[in-house]
Amino acid sequence: MKTIVLILTPISLVDSTSIIPLSILPLIILLSGRRPVLGSVAFLTGIFATYLILGILIALGLSSMFDQINAYVTQLWKHPDTLDLILQIILGGILLVFGFRKPRARESRGDSGVSESITPTKAFIIAAGLVIVGMPGAIPYLAAIDQLLRADLTGFEVVLALLYYNVLFILPLAVLVFIRVFFPNQSERVFDFIKDLIAKWGRRVIMTLLVILGLVMVLDGIGWFLDMPLIPV
Repeated sequence: MKTIVLILTPISLVDSTSIIPLSILPLIILLSGRRPVLGSVAFLTGIFATYLILGILIALGLSSMFDQINAYVTQLWKHPDTLDLILQIILGGILLVFGFRKPRARESRGDSGVSESITPTKAFIIAAGLVIVGMPGAIPYLAAIDQLLRADLTGFEVVLALLYYNVLFILPLAVLVFIRVFFPNQSERVFDFIKDLIAKWGRRVIMTLLVILGLVMVLDGIGWFLDMPLIPV
């Protein structure tokens, strides 16, 4: 078991870097609200519980289901049919429409209502959604589960190992909560600065990304019909 701990520790810490970009903005918004501890703990719990449950399901034998999904996605990626390409072009066009819409500023309201509208339950659901969306890229997690299965552990030991993994996985984000609790004055200035930065540039960045993604999807879909796909496979 000690060997497994030594193997899981670096993998989980590396894996945690994948969730930080997705989680840092909503977590800071929650930490700047009226109920920073309750909201942020619910958010972190959503990440922890969802990731742990998915890991347990995979370890208990549902990996075959994920293999089938992966095979379908691979087929879709390398050999899309006409309907797939048409849907891709339509989705890309929708993203372009949303991306080119002018951001409507809400200076009159500010962003004070954002954190207040996110209840702990919503924070938990948002966190769970982020984990599920990012699951296809959880290669380190799958590698860690593979190591657990090779170690011939009991089911109880596998669950304990996954608990340990997920505690380390959530630790970097939990540090922000600890800072907010134990150093409220210092953290408030930092979080306010980041919130202002998000309010000023966040929507513009998202719209730009939508335009880029939509344009790539449209051009790639048209390229497939011309036997010149934009994204090589």
